[in-house]
Amino acid sequence: GLVAASPNRFWQWWPFSASNLARCKEDLLGLLKLKVPERELHEGISGVVQLFGLLLFVWMAATGTVLYIYPEHEHGLLHLVEEVHGIGEGLIPAFLVLHLGGLLAHLIKGDHSALQKMFGFRR
Repeated sequence: GLVAASPNRFWQWWPFSASNLARCKEDLLGLLKLKVPERELHEGISGVVQLFGLLLFVWMAATGTVLYIYPEHEHGLLHLVEEVHGIGEGLIPAFLVLHLGGLLAHLIKGDHSALQKMFGFRR
C-alpha cells in the first residue's frame, strides 16, 4: 500500500466520499439479495472493510507497542491503553470474517480476480 502500483496505494483511495458511501449502500442492499458487488479495487463495501482492517492493525500495533515499552500498566492511562488493545483483539476476528467472507463470496460466484491480484497467477 505504501510502494505499490498507483491504484493500490493507500492515499489513492478514501472510502468515505459521498459517491463511495452511495456505492456501499448499493453493495449492502445487493448483498441482502445475495448479489455479490462488482466494483473496482477499494470501491464500495470492500474499501470500507479494507480501511477497517488497516486502522485496526495500526491501532493494535500502536497500543501493543505502548504496552511493550511500559509493561507496568495496572492503573491510569496505561490501563486504558490495555483495555483499548483488548477491544482490538475482539475486532480482529470480525475483520477476518468480513474480509474472508468477501473473498469466498467472489470465489463461489466464479470471480477469481482477487486471487490473481494477490498472487499474480491466472486460472
